[in-house]
Amino acid sequence: MFYGMLVPALSAIFIIIVGNKLLAGQVDRGSMAYLLTAPVRRLTVTLTQTLYFIGALVVTFGSMTVTSLLVNHYAEAGFAKKILVELNFGALAIAFAFAGIMFLASGVFNLSKLSLGTGGVLILAFILLAVIASFANYGVSGLDDVQHLTIVSLFDYKDVMAQGDAWQGKLAILGGLGAVCFAGATSPLTKRIYRYKN
Repeated sequence: MFYGMLVPALSAIFIIIVGNKLLAGQVDRGSMAYLLTAPVRRLTVTLTQTLYFIGALVVTFGSMTVTSLLVNHYAEAGFAKKILVELNFGALAIAFAFAGIMFLASGVFNLSKLSLGTGGVLILAFILLAVIASFANYGVSGLDDVQHLTIVSLFDYKDVMAQGDAWQGKLAILGGLGAVCFAGATSPLTKRIYRYKN
């Protein structure tokens, strides 16, 4: 349950806040216009922000992996190291997909309220649908199909725990979604002129 719901929800909060501030937030504050007065292309700025965002996620989940392995070892919890690594990798994949969605919204819209109103609301909707679908595990009928409405279900932590192989293809979809969204945020199609607004 920790990896299936809590980790995606907590990472979503971080992703929404940071993803909004990286591009749209800078436009709101006027710092993007200041950056672009220097001999720096917007693509360079966007790629730098992309690397920072992805790097922050890798460091976060890398630290979480090391911590879980250490706790598992010293507390003698008995979890297989391979399972812990795969669970954290899956959590990183769903966070990467969320980050791509938020970064794309932040790149397309030049106002924080529009960025939050699209990317932020979509991510929160995915989390809410995952929470609703989780009640199917407790005998609530009619909620089995709800899990197909959220990308959170692509992180099949139960299959990871059971040492299956279906989870790998699902994580590939999450990785592809994140990559497409990040590429969309840096593409010329989202290029626009930012002006400082009082």
